Amino acid sequence: MKLQNGSDVRGVAIAGVPGEDVTLVPEAVNRIAAGFAKFLAKKLNKQTSDLRIAVGHDSRVSAGMMKEAVFGGLLGQGVHVTDCGLASTPAMFMSIIFEDTHMDGSIMITASHLPYNRNGLKFFTVDGGLEKSEVKEVLTLASQSSAMAVSSAAIASLDLIDLYALHLRRKICAGLCSGMYDRPLEGMHIVVDAGNSDERENARLKEFIDSRGLHPRMAVNTHGHFDHTLGVQFLKDTYGIPFALSGKDKFLLDNAAPGSSIFGVKVGAMPSIDLDLDTTDEVRFGHTALKIIPTPGHTPGHVSLYAPQAKAVFTGDTLFRESIGRTDLPGGDYSWIMRSILERLIPLGDETEVYPGHGESTTIGHESLYNPFVVEVLNGQVNYDN
Repeated sequence: MKLQNGSDVRGVAIAGVPGEDVTLVPEAVNRIAAGFAKFLAKKLNKQTSDLRIAVGHDSRVSAGMMKEAVFGGLLGQGVHVTDCGLASTPAMFMSIIFEDTHMDGSIMITASHLPYNRNGLKFFTVDGGLEKSEVKEVLTLASQSSAMAVSSAAIASLDLIDLYALHLRRKICAGLCSGMYDRPLEGMHIVVDAGNSDERENARLKEFIDSRGLHPRMAVNTHGHFDHTLGVQFLKDTYGIPFALSGKDKFLLDNAAPGSSIFGVKVGAMPSIDLDLDTTDEVRFGHTALKIIPTPGHTPGHVSLYAPQAKAVFTGDTLFRESIGRTDLPGGDYSWIMRSILERLIPLGDETEVYPGHGESTTIGHESLYNPFVVEVLNGQVNYDN
């Protein structure tokens, strides 16, 4: 099966894009899920009928089809399956860690920031996400399996995202030494890369802000792509706050409509820039200052936002967990993105937490060891200046 993409499985899940045939068909997904069950049973020295595996998905239109196929593959191996519904990638890993759930493994149905017709699978064990070699083993086992048609009517369900949100709230309260359980983030005044794109998402963001006593003072963006700026005008209109973005990315705002149409997304009016991040070294809000680190490559004006005291950096679409941002879109440049990562992000230190614009968080240390784009340069296999 030619569906492996590093440590994930990725493919075209639905038709609609000329020249892109559907590769992630239900039968393949069913067999891959069965392959993961066999892999996990071997790893844990258990029978597949003793395994407990959680399954979650993002909001892609192909999620329903994918989920039913995953269910069939797992149930065909006798696995005890839990449907977590709409979830996030970090939450699916935590379903293994939480004492209340304590799954043997989990599967997240997602394709991160890829176009709408794509989808994929991420696999987790107690050790974290599967490595490239382990995914290859799953696919080998899948190739030896047959698709199974099993009713999913009796599958247990779990509202994992609520449990994960409670976990995050407790960590935030502890980290801030906040006794205000209902409003642990009171005094935080910045919104980064607002991607809310419709009335429902606008309402959810407003409820999140208002119910926690937050008072936004600025909308700050790492770059100007539409999926990171769709919600900025709503924030400006609702809270009367300014918008900060590098002026080098203004052309992306001006061309958002034709650019987004490639991905099947319609956009409204894009916001105007109130603060050009090219003119300042930091953004201040309350008692906090975020340092502006230019990290061009994904876009010409891309920046990362670094909090030195917290040892954390928001990398937008420059650096992901075990991947990097695309450089094939207008204004992208591979040599520049690698220079940004190696010369401006890696020096922040191994312990620095990385919060990317898509997918799960990571650390600089992890990416130095396991990000294939970084490792191949550090090992001298690729000269990024060529």
